[in-house]
Amino acid sequence: MRLTVITNTNDKVIATHKGHVSKDKLHAGLMAGPNQTLHEIEVPDEVENIKDPSERHTCVQSYIRKKN
Repeated sequence: MRLTVITNTNDKVIATHKGHVSKDKLHAGLMAGPNQTLHEIEVPDEVENIKDPSERHTCVQSYIRKKN
């Protein structure tokens, strides 16, 4: 599964987003602000089943480290 991830200056995950296009072809996503970095990464599909945001951020964090 492809995720968009925003990290802060310490490379800590602060937001994740799985792309979605509505039936009306509308698309929403994340945008990095000042002192933030946007990453596009691949993670296992099981990450989508993690409902707790803190737990998901912790899991995704390891994939950000592998990318760098």
